[in-house]
Amino acid sequence: MALELGGKSASIICEDADLAAAVKGSAGQTCTAHTRMLVPESRYEEAAKIAVAVTQAYTVGDPMEETSTMGPVASKSQRDRVQEYIQIGLDEGAELLCGGLGAPEGLDRRGFYVKPTVFGRVKSGSRLAQEEVFGPVLSIITYTDEADAVRIANDSIYGLSGGVWASTDERATEVESAGSQRRFPAVCRAHPESAGHVAARAAWACLAALVAPAGWLVMNSPHAPDTPGTSLQQPLCRRRAAVRALHGGRHRAC
Repeated sequence: MALELGGKSASIICEDADLAAAVKGSAGQTCTAHTRMLVPESRYEEAAKIAVAVTQAYTVGDPMEETSTMGPVASKSQRDRVQEYIQIGLDEGAELLCGGLGAPEGLDRRGFYVKPTVFGRVKSGSRLAQEEVFGPVLSIITYTDEADAVRIANDSIYGLSGGVWASTDERATEVESAGSQRRFPAVCRAHPESAGHVAARAAWACLAALVAPAGWLVMNSPHAPDTPGTSLQQPLCRRRAAVRALHGGRHRAC
């Protein structure tokens, strides 16, 4: 039985983490998505620059098109909800790094599309940081030290998922242990030898790559082994394959 179907999960990026591997904004139509990215204050500018570059590399479009890496949200009401939260972020004074209100260019009349959006310097107590958006909106929150990072990660009514990026498993385990003494769950660990992969330690977190409906997803898992940079395409590819199978069509391998 699952009683919690919402989340505002945090991904803690440690001072010694490989930012190029860790900063792959994790947000979308899945409750386990890491929609709060916690970075050291000293590395905020670097992390923000990478997050923007990754976000702007997405190709938003028809999920049946092979070139699309992000599709629409599920419904008009969901699109309107995401737009509302983007406005809330602006009203609360968060730094809009990319994306924003409205639909991507050329997609304003074709479906319920949303611009993949990244906010920086989001305040931990703000609505944007506390309430589930369930769409392609990432909040970057800075911290002063690891104790502060764990405090921010646990500053949520949700307890569904979480992640840690560090240079070694041992380093990540230290942060995990500090968090698990409170409520920070489902910790993921990654280090250089993993080539950017995330090994989710909670079974339900591992399902994210399989069930996200055309969302903005960057979680790899033991259930969906992948190479860095392609996990974003898998949900759309699988959806296309399923649709074509229903019609007796063929598809290329993802």
